[in-house]
Amino acid sequence: MATTTTLGAARAQSQGWSFAGFFARFVGPAALTAAGMIGAGAVATRLLAGAWFGFGLLWVALYIIPLVIVSLDSAARVAMKSGGRGMIDMVRRDIAAPLAWSIFIGAFLVNIVVNMSQMAAMVEGAYGAMGSLPPARGVGFLW
Repeated sequence: MATTTTLGAARAQSQGWSFAGFFARFVGPAALTAAGMIGAGAVATRLLAGAWFGFGLLWVALYIIPLVIVSLDSAARVAMKSGGRGMIDMVRRDIAAPLAWSIFIGAFLVNIVVNMSQMAAMVEGAYGAMGSLPPARGVGFLW
């Protein structure tokens, strides 16, 4: 009987309204998932832009949102018409294999550079979280 009373009291205390609880129920894990998918650098850039400019850049959304809608709609139409084939496969079969390889190699190199920059930002953030600074001359084994 005592456990029921304790559980009832805990439930009564947790019934209070809080902004964090409302936000967590309203958004759910979507915010965390979006931050993980978009990347730490993109989330930090948007947070800093919002902190520095406030609502001053909100007009940009009037131009960006229609462009995003059109590009996603175009990508969806290409995906439906292609029968499940990817972009590189379509270029390789319909245009030329060397062009597909050049697109692949270019995208691969850009991906490496982007991942390296995100890793550098995460390492610098880890240094900051530990209260220390990264080495001024870089990592010794690289040069």
